[in-house]
Amino acid sequence: MSEQYTHFGEVQDIGVDWITATSKQRDCDSGLHGFGRFLVQESADAGNKLTSWRMSGYRGLAAGGAAVGMRGDGCVVRLSSAFAAVYWNQVVDLASKVTRIDLQVTTKMEYPGTKAVARAYRQMKRAPKAKGKPPKFKLWVGPSGPEALMLGVRQSNRFGRCYDKGLESGLPEFENCLRAEVEYKGSQATSNAGALSVNENPNCYIADQVSLFLKNRGIRIPWHQYGVRGAAVNTIDNPRAHYFTDNPLRSLWWFDKCVRSSVERLCKAGMRDEVINSLGLRDFI
Repeated sequence: MSEQYTHFGEVQDIGVDWITATSKQRDCDSGLHGFGRFLVQESADAGNKLTSWRMSGYRGLAAGGAAVGMRGDGCVVRLSSAFAAVYWNQVVDLASKVTRIDLQVTTKMEYPGTKAVARAYRQMKRAPKAKGKPPKFKLWVGPSGPEALMLGVRQSNRFGRCYDKGLESGLPEFENCLRAEVEYKGSQATSNAGALSVNENPNCYIADQVSLFLKNRGIRIPWHQYGVRGAAVNTIDNPRAHYFTDNPLRSLWWFDKCVRSSVERLCKAGMRDEVINSLGLRDFI
């Protein structure tokens, strides 16, 4: 029997949902640690509890969706949710390596997200079997029905999930929303972060990567059917970009701690004019 769901879902949210990045000790003056401390303080000022934080030998501080730490060989910054959505690009620019990055597309349906999860599960089960080992998956079923579909092995370099974002978040704006998310680690994280940071339209790149991951497993979310390079993806405004208050004093603090050292190194390398042009400062000098 063919699927009865024919509505083309609207992209509700798209972007980076998680990023973990490191910098070597000799590169710490590049600003990653300073930028991480800035974001942790930003989160604490917004009302999140400031706590001590540890991960893989790193020690530091965390508040809400931001964490920063140091160890003998360098520093690490980990961002999630709104912080990752807004600040991933700066983190990529300041880091030596990105060890994890999560890309997500959230689609608004005309039916509950649990039905969308069930639909994805049926598509995957009916997909032609490829040679070799069958792909691993796990379906989570709750009181409302299928709530999440996990695709792959969590420890691998690529791991996907489709889930009812309304149930997961409890937020009314995500009612009837299906989130499709791909988690990249290791070399996959570094390469995708680099490609994303130089792409003229990051939203299209994210949609392409999530779409390809699901398509290889026989899953097609309705927004795939009209082409991920359509206007719905090109023009979407990230609703989480307005989470932070524009504070000139904090902007100056960030520039002093996280940008100045990079500018100084480039100027010493004989690239003063290139720095001035890239910052748009020619008219102010």
